[in-house]
Amino acid sequence: MAISATVTPGATLSDGETVTISKLNALGTPTVDIAGAVGSLAITSDAIANIHVQAAAAVQYSKLEALSTNQLVVGNAGTPTATTLTGDISISAAGLVTVSTAATVPDNAITLAKLEDGTQGDLLYYGASGAPARLGFGTNGQFLKTQGTGANPVWADAGTPSVTVTPDDTAIDDDTTVTIPANTFLVIGTIRFTMSGNNGAKAEAEILDSSDTVLDTVVLGGGNETAGTDGGSGMTVRDSFTIGVPSNCATVRIYKGAGSNSIVGEVTQFVKLS
Repeated sequence: MAISATVTPGATLSDGETVTISKLNALGTPTVDIAGAVGSLAITSDAIANIHVQAAAAVQYSKLEALSTNQLVVGNAGTPTATTLTGDISISAAGLVTVSTAATVPDNAITLAKLEDGTQGDLLYYGASGAPARLGFGTNGQFLKTQGTGANPVWADAGTPSVTVTPDDTAIDDDTTVTIPANTFLVIGTIRFTMSGNNGAKAEAEILDSSDTVLDTVVLGGGNETAGTDGGSGMTVRDSFTIGVPSNCATVRIYKGAGSNSIVGEVTQFVKLS
């Protein structure tokens, strides 16, 4: 049914009636009665503009068209459109965004070209929080110094090393293990071979770390009796030795070689850096 309106004048004047001011005022206040309902009438498309919506209207979400879970309103050529997220990303009704592992960066995929540019000479290290940090370049002649667990590396000035010689008198026999003091780089000593029979004279040394792993084996000295005869029996041959040891050396085992006569001797000096 269409909408109808009935207008009743506020006053009606008859022929010959005297017109008063109050009757003229009544003519300006007619009664309007509206009946019926809107039928096929509707708001035309694009008729409501932003100006027609009050700024404080607070339009409720219930007035919007319903959306399914994992849908967002996306502009499509100027038209708001309900769009479902697809691919490697999804969103829950609680707003939790999930990215599939297929969309994450795989191991060993970040190339040097993808890293932030830095300053020549700077170094990257891991700080206390586990995040990468940058150590700015040092000065000419400095070295990179680690400060152990719970501390960051630093640039440090190289000191001037000094060499000290420590006397020692550790006795050596057919199989002797010598403890090496810290910072030692040379072990000096003597060996005496007692010649008897036709056996040769030979001494060797094993350089070991703190786990008794052999780092190196060296021959210290040796020889044989003249022409394989017993002409040298009873003679003592004296030989000196110098063994260079690395910084991780803990002990040196000095022993007679296979088939050798017995040996005796002593370690006389440790040469150390300090």
